[in-house]
Amino acid sequence: MLTPKELQNLPKGLTDIYSELSEFVLRDIARRIAKAAEITDTAEYQLYRARALGLSTKEITQKIAQINGAAESEIEKIIREAAEKSDEFDRRMLGADGGAAVPLKDNEQLQIMMAAEIDNTHGLCRNYTGTLGFAEVNAAGNVVYSSMTDFLRKQMDMAHMKVTSGVTDYNTAIRQACKALSDSGLRTVYYESGRSDRIGVAVRRALMTSVSQVTQRISEQNAEEFGADGWEITAHIGARPSHAVYQGKQFPNSQYELIVRPLIEDYNCRHSAFPIIMGVSQPAYTEEELANIDPPPFTYEGRTYTAYQAQQQMRKMERAMRKQKDRCIAADAAGDKDAFTAASIKLRRQKDIYEDFCKAAGTFTEYERTFVQGYDRHLAGKTGAVTRAQNKFKNAQVTLTNGGHGGIINSMKEASDFDTLSNYLNTTYGITMADEVKQLNFQSIRSSLIGVESVIKEYPDVGILLKNAVTTTSGVMACTGAELKFNPQYFTDYQQLVKISKQQSTTGYWVKNATLESLGAHEAGHGVEWALIQANPSYTYDYQKILSWNDCTEAKAIVSQACKNIKKTSYGKRKTNQELIESISQYACQTRSETMAEAFADVYANGSNANPLSVEIKRLTQEQMKRYKGVT
Repeated sequence: MLTPKELQNLPKGLTDIYSELSEFVLRDIARRIAKAAEITDTAEYQLYRARALGLSTKEITQKIAQINGAAESEIEKIIREAAEKSDEFDRRMLGADGGAAVPLKDNEQLQIMMAAEIDNTHGLCRNYTGTLGFAEVNAAGNVVYSSMTDFLRKQMDMAHMKVTSGVTDYNTAIRQACKALSDSGLRTVYYESGRSDRIGVAVRRALMTSVSQVTQRISEQNAEEFGADGWEITAHIGARPSHAVYQGKQFPNSQYELIVRPLIEDYNCRHSAFPIIMGVSQPAYTEEELANIDPPPFTYEGRTYTAYQAQQQMRKMERAMRKQKDRCIAADAAGDKDAFTAASIKLRRQKDIYEDFCKAAGTFTEYERTFVQGYDRHLAGKTGAVTRAQNKFKNAQVTLTNGGHGGIINSMKEASDFDTLSNYLNTTYGITMADEVKQLNFQSIRSSLIGVESVIKEYPDVGILLKNAVTTTSGVMACTGAELKFNPQYFTDYQQLVKISKQQSTTGYWVKNATLESLGAHEAGHGVEWALIQANPSYTYDYQKILSWNDCTEAKAIVSQACKNIKKTSYGKRKTNQELIESISQYACQTRSETMAEAFADVYANGSNANPLSVEIKRLTQEQMKRYKGVT
């Protein structure tokens, strides 16, 4: 048997090896995409494309062979050491350290079984590296997989096309490609089931499955040889509720197949079982110790966490930091200093929140779980330099020119030019403003962002999820949850856009008293919808969130309930849903997502005089967000 702590740390040597492969591939692809976007001549690009694809495939294949070779010895070392520790523990617990049973090294049957598991794990890891690729969500909301070569080809072609056609500037094209690269991470694809895992997750599962089978078979043989008639399950802090009722308890052999084996073989379980003599072997924990093994619940930002929930939240934060380190690596490989700066600031914010949460939980941070090969001392030093510069900026309260007067910029309203505005966006929210946005009318952009910020202050998650401000060729302005988009057709002339807002408001197409600021509040309302989807605990996979976004699931539920509530008032009595929604604006009738966004615009523009349905939609949205976050 192995202790929960030993099981937790066991796979690190192997996952570190495959993390090196992931880092190599991320850097290789990011570097080649960046080069592809630099080439404007089509013929020259085609030559580079052919050469890059060939070289990348060759170099990655060589790296895979090197990694699999290194992994073989590590797998054998881990499994054999785990077997020896487990055997030693069982013998000690049974009081048979020097017993007459056959030593593990001389037990031919167990040695054959161990060798088979080692070979099986070798084979699984080799197979995983044979189906490496990347995952993306297509326009229909479906998750699609591409091989490494196909992904590189597609991203190089897209970056080259976007830059040469003028759809985006070079930096934005590279950032979009690097985001797709790091958001997916290097994955092994199970084509039969249509699933995928990051390569580190896949090899960890393969190893842990083999270790579990080897150590448990050793324990079963020890139980038989030493005449054990029962089993004790280990215990640890923060066990999932369905396991906590069994941990630390002793069970007779008759309940091994019914209770013990199913529990220790459950996915991602850190419990083990070891053989005992019923009525003789003293339990490792008393009933009182088991009852108090978890620290008491605590409250963080309005939500109460049990020990199990706290551990789940920590794992979630650690995964987010690993993904953010991948973004730093990709930006560094592509030579994109601005994107690296934004990614570094986001990472520092994540670390601050993580440390604050751990402090509230009364537990230690586990930064070893955030390890990413390639995010080494050199890169961490660059990240530290960025955050130190940011802190210096904040602490020194740098005076910026603001309308001819010296002052400190604390909000969008105080920005006097694109430099101060983009710097404020980046340092405050980690949002990167694309160069093409800075070519638009400053007053128009700032005014709309003032409305956006008003919503972010009410819903901080919107600011955390937003990553970029870019241009678009459709609509006036848009928000995808991750990006704010501005149409140059409208955002180049401030007076003209103000005039359009008044006209749309007068005709009833937009909310009454619409302004550029309320336009920003409208788009941020879409950001709130995306934040609700992210907070909804019923969504496990990214594709579920995309489908919910496309179907306006959250908005539909909120708007429907708001209409029911308003119909109970004198204002809404005998009115249909359509009539109530039309009273906000005509644009609100397009989809329930637009209804929700227009409600945000209406309340921003008209305050206490806003349409009653708009006020109710905002109230229910706030309640739903609190509900998803466990805030009462």
